[in-house]
Amino acid sequence: MKAELYTNCSLVRVPIKAGTDEYYFPQNVDWAGRKVEKILICTPTNPCTDPVDGITPVMTASDIADCYFSLYDKNNVQIMHDVSYEQLAHINNHPIYVNDVLNLSQCSIRFTNAPQSDFTLLLYVFYQTRQEEYFEMPKKSVTVEFPLPADAKISFQEIINTYVHALPATIKGIIAWEATNAPAYISLRDHDLTYRMTNIHTELCRPMMNGGSADASQIAPFYTNDLDIDFDNSDIRNAKSVDSVQVLTFLY
Repeated sequence: MKAELYTNCSLVRVPIKAGTDEYYFPQNVDWAGRKVEKILICTPTNPCTDPVDGITPVMTASDIADCYFSLYDKNNVQIMHDVSYEQLAHINNHPIYVNDVLNLSQCSIRFTNAPQSDFTLLLYVFYQTRQEEYFEMPKKSVTVEFPLPADAKISFQEIINTYVHALPATIKGIIAWEATNAPAYISLRDHDLTYRMTNIHTELCRPMMNGGSADASQIAPFYTNDLDIDFDNSDIRNAKSVDSVQVLTFLY
């Protein structure tokens, strides 16, 4: 089967201010000057908070109505003009792809009606993604279930060190079974920082399921490019101020 294998995924936290209807992309980002494969806008089903400050509410689908994106490439040629956020939404199984180096100073976000409250907009940028024409589905997996207290952030070393460090294989995918009911943020890195995935909302790791609505399932799980994860320095953070139980499956 054809599949995308993710190597780097960087979160851009866009601070949305009440009464302001236009924003520009930040320029001081680790993917500046790199070819971007795709951008996903995550508007979680379950209300949650900013992964960094733990306070500001994250913009949901009901908050982001009438939001449009315009993107320019490195030669200042417009490659997207007022594209609806729905075409870049994380629940869209066929999002529009970028596949270009962006001129960040010109890329913008526009609201037809300015939001009336402060929010954080979660914008995920994927780069160095590997396209695999004949991807063989992983045949092995480890599933872990564990409590995650309100607002807590814990290292994966505390959870799965015994299980995964002993595996003679790299991680090929992650499934978050409680993605919508118990939202969380996952940050992954390798031992020498050749790749990094920052604050991945678990709704990006929704399971592949038959039937159901698009916000509950996606075409393929969150496949990764054979990541040698440094679990001692990777973590998961609760996205809400309530206790939760997380159920994660690591494919290898």
